Amino acid sequence: HGLVCPAMLSRFSVFAAAAACIFSVEASAFSLAGPGLASGFAARRLSPSSCSVRHAAAPLDLRMQGSITIAREKLKELFRKDGTTWGGPKPKDPETTPPLDDATKAFCDYLVATLKGGMDVIYAGKGRDFARFYVLETVARVPYFAYMSVLHLYESLGMHGRASWIKVHFAEADNELHHLLIMESLGGSDRFEDRFFAKNSALLYYWANVIFYMVHPRGAYYMMSLIEDHAHDTYGKFLESNEEKLKTLPVPQIAKKYYEAEDMYLFDAFHTSARAKPASPRRPRLESLYDVFCCIRDDEHQHRSTLHCLVETGKPAGNAIPVRQGSARKAQEGGVPPVKAEEPGV
Repeated sequence: HGLVCPAMLSRFSVFAAAAACIFSVEASAFSLAGPGLASGFAARRLSPSSCSVRHAAAPLDLRMQGSITIAREKLKELFRKDGTTWGGPKPKDPETTPPLDDATKAFCDYLVATLKGGMDVIYAGKGRDFARFYVLETVARVPYFAYMSVLHLYESLGMHGRASWIKVHFAEADNELHHLLIMESLGGSDRFEDRFFAKNSALLYYWANVIFYMVHPRGAYYMMSLIEDHAHDTYGKFLESNEEKLKTLPVPQIAKKYYEAEDMYLFDAFHTSARAKPASPRRPRLESLYDVFCCIRDDEHQHRSTLHCLVETGKPAGNAIPVRQGSARKAQEGGVPPVKAEEPGV
């Protein structure tokens, strides 16, 4: 904790300073605009000329100009175009993204490992796989909701540099929603305690992600990449252990409706790492429940790849991270060409 606090506080201080400037500007505007508007109204009542109104408004503009300039500078420092260095030192080369600090990585690694250990204990019983997946998919959508909420806030303040990110995160959330609907159709939400645990965890997790994303967006993306990595591995192990049984089970209707739909716009939107090959998009064909879980596993790989790019480059598109050994054949069966990138995963 001693390593994490300085890194977090340095970013939080910039955000707090920018917010303070905004509130002070609005407060001063109201306090100054009150007398100005009153005098302007009186002048308009006494004389048809609007010169007195213009003269009354001039001091308001002059006194607010300094505060507005300070607020703009603070917001620029908070919201840099590379999306990766909020509150930290500016990189010497604008095209180079500095590596994520070790303190943030250690904090996220510890937190995700703790959450994973808790889930392993709670859902250790036999036959609890679908309930576990239901909880995971309920919580997995939440960070994307938080990212969109914060990005909408920034866009409302006039910072439109990441408007395209909202579309990517919305597509990711929609994909996780259909994972959740599939788990519900398989009976993962049948028990009250599972629904209670999942929904209340999601509520708390949302606000934690909003704060974390505002203070340290790269850290939030890194933590989510670890969660998606865990989901990818979890589904992979489940497929290996239950392959024969899953191949005998039918495909849920909601899975066919999503993966074999005519309109695949949102499905394609979260495949940021596959945009180098637009001529061969993923088009899964489902014959059994095994194919459904292969698709879900491959979706998690796409999310992990997008988050990796956001952490490493500050952009949602780029080279994909490698498919782990042993999953290349299954990825090919699911419609995703094996990735041979040499860069390390997060």
